[in-house]
Amino acid sequence: MVQTGSEIFKVLSILAVFAPLLPIVILFIRRAAPHPILSLLRITCIVVFIQNLAIAIPALTTLYLPFISAIFRLAELSLLYFLLVQAALPKRLRDIMVMLLVSFVSVVITIYAFRGANAYPTVITAIESSALILLSLISLMKLISNRHIVLFQQPLFWIAGGVICYFGTFLFIEGLTRVRTGLSQNVEEKLIVFWIAGISRFLFFSLAAYVAPVKRNDLHQ
Repeated sequence: MVQTGSEIFKVLSILAVFAPLLPIVILFIRRAAPHPILSLLRITCIVVFIQNLAIAIPALTTLYLPFISAIFRLAELSLLYFLLVQAALPKRLRDIMVMLLVSFVSVVITIYAFRGANAYPTVITAIESSALILLSLISLMKLISNRHIVLFQQPLFWIAGGVICYFGTFLFIEGLTRVRTGLSQNVEEKLIVFWIAGISRFLFFSLAAYVAPVKRNDLHQ
């Protein structure tokens, strides 16, 4: 039973590392038409994949894990935030939200510079997660209000769903941790939950890549 559990743990860890490549491969195979949202999705997947690889290297894990996690998490937040802002908000609001993002990133970098990469990790990630979930909900409401589209054929629908799935899981687990102290002590259980949520997120992103429109010249071939 213990051996089976360790095997599942290893399989999930490997899947979590390589899951970000799946949307990129689907976009490449289907020759998706150029679009800012899809470009940001590609870059986000690449950033998360590089982060996963870096964390998986034992020598880097012991020395630089807090720094790597903090920097890549901030980069991932910025990319997803910008993606959702571009897709869901009008231009005036978009400019304001981008300014807020720049201010937030500046404050976080300042905190890391003076307090270290381990400073307030839960609080900062909770703020990032809440902002992304809010923007995802706004994106979904915008899509739902448009009666001239098929909801499930919109890449933004699946991207927003993936964001809510992953970052919602983080907020839920951290909320449980506050209530149940024993849960915070079981690191392996939390890792498994986060890995499953992370894999699910990239399955959502893969669906976004699959429903993305292809290049017009490919349609006529």
